[in-house]
Amino acid sequence: ITFQVCCTYRKSLSSIECLNRDFSQVYSIIKSNPEEGVLCYYYKII
Repeated sequence: ITFQVCCTYRKSLSSIECLNRDFSQVYSIIKSNPEEGVLCYYYKII
């Protein structure tokens, strides 16, 4: 199952940390807007 999800994030020194999702399961980032702190991506559940 694959679906799109958006999360708010904060940018650390070397990475982007999603605040409400397991970022390790992101496999395709489809939109990134650092100014607004919003990240949208496809989320896959096996």
